[in-house]
Amino acid sequence: MDSLNQIGQLQNVLDAENIISDCFKHLSALIKNGRIRNSFISFSETAKNNQHLLKDRLSNLGVKDSLSQDKCTFCKIKAESFSLSGALNLGLEANSATIKFYKNLLAVSKGEEDKKLFNSLIKEKSQQRDFL
Repeated sequence: MDSLNQIGQLQNVLDAENIISDCFKHLSALIKNGRIRNSFISFSETAKNNQHLLKDRLSNLGVKDSLSQDKCTFCKIKAESFSLSGALNLGLEANSATIKFYKNLLAVSKGEEDKKLFNSLIKEKSQQRDFL
């Protein structure tokens, strides 16, 4: 795989995981249903863990400092306009976008370790999507 292409793909999915982490944490504070709130908290923590894995991959490619997008392009939800169905749809949209990024990385990856990691992350995100 072209190293620059892989770096770009990894940065895209790192940004997506950063957005998911922040957005789901914000949404969890607005959700009253305990089961769904806990799921959003769990999804947020998982996204944080995934960020560390992706940063390690970038570091292996020689990228030492990576700036993540802190701006969430999806979430404009305020407490007064919150709806649970809107949160679930937003979560579904964000997870679906992340799955696409991981599938792109999987398609161009050559190393077995990378393929295992990306397959695992696709499975994880697919389970989250199915929950949503």
